[in-house]
Amino acid sequence: FQEIADNYPDYDLISTVKLNIADCYALDGQLGKARTGYEEVAETYKGQFTAQLAEVRLGDMAKQEERYDDAESRYRSVIAECTNPRLLMDTRQNLADLYVVTEQLPKAVDALKEMVDASPDFPNKLRTTQTLANFLIAKGSPEQAWTAMLSIPEATGFERAKDAYYLSIRQTGIATKKYDKASQYFDDLLKSATDDDGKALALYNKALIATATTISRATGVQMLEDLAKEYPKTRWGRWAEVDAAKTIITASDEFDNPMDLAGQLLRDAEDNYDDIIADTTVEWFEPAKSANARFQKGVIQVMRGQLLEDIDDLKSASQTYAEIIDRFQTMPQIAQQANAYLQQMAAMVDMAEASGEEFWEQLRMIRAGV
Repeated sequence: FQEIADNYPDYDLISTVKLNIADCYALDGQLGKARTGYEEVAETYKGQFTAQLAEVRLGDMAKQEERYDDAESRYRSVIAECTNPRLLMDTRQNLADLYVVTEQLPKAVDALKEMVDASPDFPNKLRTTQTLANFLIAKGSPEQAWTAMLSIPEATGFERAKDAYYLSIRQTGIATKKYDKASQYFDDLLKSATDDDGKALALYNKALIATATTISRATGVQMLEDLAKEYPKTRWGRWAEVDAAKTIITASDEFDNPMDLAGQLLRDAEDNYDDIIADTTVEWFEPAKSANARFQKGVIQVMRGQLLEDIDDLKSASQTYAEIIDRFQTMPQIAQQANAYLQQMAAMVDMAEASGEEFWEQLRMIRAGV
């Protein structure tokens, strides 16, 4: 880069070359030379994209050196002038992070809200709001966190992010202990749902909110079991019994014969995917759906094997992943994922066979949080 700068000073991309030289110094730990390089680019090419990049890098250096006022000034100068959407969002994030580090709660909240408003689509608005909500919860402002999650502006891309949004509503409701409000949100969603998938989604989230507290945990488990029976062909209905089993295992002291109950639920859940797996039309025309059903079946077999301490279930999971590799060779990403799981299962089975009771005892300790 230095040779280019020395030999071709009028090169159209000379500002980028000089920025790269400064980056090299920064990566090499020569921060003084890096700072000088960034300052030259920022001053010489003021108003250009490379100058704005240099300003952000100078802001980052100032933040690391705890020169917070300088960092704030540089970030804000870029935000005021920048028209590049990606750099603008990154700089807003840097500014918000600066306020978090310096514990300036009102400024951090304002910066994150500005990011939400400036985000180009709903998925980005959601990600920023999640950051905002988590920050507010950590700073003891649960009411603001809950309000923020419910106040995301409408934007394109909602359908792509709606599952993640409903998950965030549920998690934020639980984290802020707004159980009734979160449950009511999904009651309203249930009333407006026009198909089985929408109804199952609302009931699923409502049930998981119920499982979050001791007083309603058993009710939540029953709701999950009912969901599996009422909407068995929906994504949520197929998986509901797995979450019911996980809840029982986690709070085993609240249920009679918890291992038997959870084991039966997992056996039932495994059967929920058989219709997809057996449908050759789905396998031909919706291969990803067919593969996913097998992956879900494998996950359930692993859970059941670990819970019931049955090595045969672990071996069944290995067979399931091997079948995925065999059937979906023309889809490398799926085959590679299945192969990774297969290797994990092989190691797990080897450990179970080699160490016997010691292996299962380790799993018990993990479940107990030891």
